[in-house]
Amino acid sequence: YGVEVDFFKSALQELGTSVELSMSDTFATDATRARFSSSFTAAVNDVAVGRFDVAVGDFWVTSERVLMTQFLPAVRSDLFYLVTAAEKKSTETFATVLRNPFKPFSGEAWALVVGVAAFTAVCMAFLSVHDSEDFSLEGLLPSEARSWSKTLSLSIFLAFSSLVNGDSRYSTQTLPTKLSYLGFQFFLLIVLSSYTANLASMLVVQQVLDSGVSGIHDAIEQGRTICVPAAIEHTMRLLHPSATLHVYG
Repeated sequence: YGVEVDFFKSALQELGTSVELSMSDTFATDATRARFSSSFTAAVNDVAVGRFDVAVGDFWVTSERVLMTQFLPAVRSDLFYLVTAAEKKSTETFATVLRNPFKPFSGEAWALVVGVAAFTAVCMAFLSVHDSEDFSLEGLLPSEARSWSKTLSLSIFLAFSSLVNGDSRYSTQTLPTKLSYLGFQFFLLIVLSSYTANLASMLVVQQVLDSGVSGIHDAIEQGRTICVPAAIEHTMRLLHPSATLHVYG
């Protein structure tokens, strides 16, 4: 008779009742089946008119059935989902395409990245100018390494070039410059990893399709046909009288 009947029998045993069960070979009487399209509704009606004492099964508590007899609390519930066809819509303009590379970070985060790169450039330029053993900035001759303006401008270029390319643009020789650039390289590792992860998640989100329907009310307003099982047709028409329904089953 099914798992529901086995559960019902086990519940009676746990309660210590001495009820004698007489099971019917049919889910509902033939006379009631002829009146209702659903055999479940027919079984509920048989209980309502006294042909059966109880009906055990996967019954949906519909507006039609609840008027016939009383239902016990549900053991489990079924979920209904509204599924609609969707299309990918692209609303990107040239301006949004230009802004996309900057979306993985907020404005404050970009300000921090630029600030750290600028600070690193100043530090590396200062160390190169004041350390006679280290002319570490590529492109500067030793005689030019004492020029603060040339050293700083090239250091700024190398710092931001490293940030964009993700690799080292400095050639360090002394311990102070090596320690300074090691810290900058670690910062680059964190920034590039975070940027890549955030950009990948954004691209995945952009692939989500949009149907323009967020709920049943949107489907009704747009005049869409909603497919529903015959058992809940009466409930759906009571709750949503203006809905266009296609009944199946």
